[in-house]
Amino acid sequence: ADAYHEAQEYEIEGQVLHEALDHFPDDPTMLMRLGRCLTCQDRIDEAIEILYKADIKKEGQLRVHRELANALFLTCDHTRAERFIRMVLSRPEPDMDDWILGGHIALQDQDIPLAVERYKKANDTAYAYNG
Repeated sequence: ADAYHEAQEYEIEGQVLHEALDHFPDDPTMLMRLGRCLTCQDRIDEAIEILYKADIKKEGQLRVHRELANALFLTCDHTRAERFIRMVLSRPEPDMDDWILGGHIALQDQDIPLAVERYKKANDTAYAYNG
């Protein structure tokens, strides 16, 4: 499925993931990957439903929270997106993309000071990584 995702062959990736879920219906990683795949296909509502299932199966999984924050951001549901991005950003060493998404969510919520703070942290993270 990863190769299809990298090649942006999301329909084929989705088929592969559905087949895997036929055998392992409660696998939170497969559910998360399917949610990400559906997001890439602009099937956001379906993605959110699948991602919530993944979160229930393995509560607190960073990757699921990241994908949920992104999908909810895309639907302009900034209140729920903010809830999930805060979970991501509260973990040790969030990456640059997490801070950028957090900035976008804060900007969507018209919280300019928070958006600027998060964009600055994204910049600082990138600078620290690149030395």
